[in-house]
Amino acid sequence: MSELDAIDDRLRAVERALTGSDDALTDLESSAELTDRTDDLARRVDELEERLDELDAATQALRGYVGNVRAVNEDVAERADAALAAVERLDEQRDDATTTARLARRPSPRRPTATAPAEPSDSDSGTTGLLDRVRRVL
Repeated sequence: MSELDAIDDRLRAVERALTGSDDALTDLESSAELTDRTDDLARRVDELEERLDELDAATQALRGYVGNVRAVNEDVAERADAALAAVERLDEQRDDATTTARLARRPSPRRPTATAPAEPSDSDSGTTGLLDRVRRVL
């Protein structure tokens, strides 16, 4: 056996010892490819976890924003309802006051109206009768 064959036999023995099989070189290449692929997948998983964390944070922020909008909407709705009720009360009060004012301006059938000045009688003198009538009217 030549020296090269002896080295080749020793190298194969070392490969078998390291890998546990006769196809040491093929297994080492497959193992290297598998390691590279595993490293690549691990890197991609890390990137996806970072993106997932960012999406989760954004989702939480949106939920908080939507919650605030709902609270503001409810507050605005309550204020609008209160304002509408106040306006309706004012309308009712105005209508009541208008009705009361109209009734107050109408002469009451029981209340005497201003009497017409009396006609001068034949006994009244022209000037004195006129002054008396003006005084009575005033």
